[in-house]
Amino acid sequence: MKLISLSDMGLGLCLFILAVLIPIFAFWQLGNGDIWAGVLQLFHDKRDHLNAVGSKQDAVPFSTLFTGMLLINFYYWGMEPYIAQQALSAKNLKEAQKGMTLAAGGKLLMPLLINLPGLLAVHLLPHVQPTASVFPKLIVLIFPDVLIGFSLALVFGAAMTTYTAGLQSCGSLFIFNIYKPYLEYKKRDLNEKELVRKGKLFELIISISAMFIAPFILFAHDGFYTYLQTVSGLFNMPIFTIMILGILSRRVTPRMAQIGLFLYMFSYFLLVFVWKTELHYLHLFALLFIAVALVIWSGSKLSQPNYLSVYQFEFSGQDKGSYWKGRYGVGTFLILLMIVIYFVFSPLGIAQ
Repeated sequence: MKLISLSDMGLGLCLFILAVLIPIFAFWQLGNGDIWAGVLQLFHDKRDHLNAVGSKQDAVPFSTLFTGMLLINFYYWGMEPYIAQQALSAKNLKEAQKGMTLAAGGKLLMPLLINLPGLLAVHLLPHVQPTASVFPKLIVLIFPDVLIGFSLALVFGAAMTTYTAGLQSCGSLFIFNIYKPYLEYKKRDLNEKELVRKGKLFELIISISAMFIAPFILFAHDGFYTYLQTVSGLFNMPIFTIMILGILSRRVTPRMAQIGLFLYMFSYFLLVFVWKTELHYLHLFALLFIAVALVIWSGSKLSQPNYLSVYQFEFSGQDKGSYWKGRYGVGTFLILLMIVIYFVFSPLGIAQ
């Protein structure tokens, strides 16, 4: 986990350098050799593209920030194994809190890497289709050969480290949640070498399966991001639902948690991929979360009214002196900064 974190940190710094170089070269290209002229053109022409407040017709409407998008961020930053393993590799709690806060600050810089190149491509490559090809074509247009190679190496490296971390998470989840309980049920000896070997075999199967599935991403008409979020909601939101209930209440029974998990997955699959309701999938996240949570809670009360889990969620083993004292102040600042960013890039700010 420490090795993955260190490699991610190195790639993150290099990606930040790339994020700074792209606007500089793109503004130079847009202004025909004058960077400032390129900046003025971006903020004076086609200002409707500067609006970050999505309408109902956009891929992510603004209203979803307060429903499914809020829940999916709670899951990603608090329960996603890929994020959790980064925090667990910290040397102590204080450093983990600082690292997660730094990541949140970096998240606010994402428009520099993601949105700004897209805005520049609107001016430099106005008719490029499909939209997934905009970024590589922009790189080829604005960069010299050496920086094109640098960009390719960074993107490939970032993809591989993300893939490796995700693969490690899959192997760990399989071993500790499926294979190890199976061996315990069969009353077989738990040999660590065997567990590692089975974990590697499972990761190999996952990798081969991913190779066959990957080409079908070409049929994702709403873009790769929307496709990824839609499909991942089939798994991460059910997990989020039962984990939240398990943390908040000791009266949720394991059987109702299992029923709720499969009920959420079945309902979501039916409404998104079969019936295809007009309701946005992020709004559907929130509605199914409330509905399934009520089913799990009421089912637990009716089936086993006196049930009380032996597990109790508590923050033990860490005294308050080990917490980072600046976490609340910096967190408040980041939230206010996020609000300011949305205000600036809205019809109330510089957007039309």
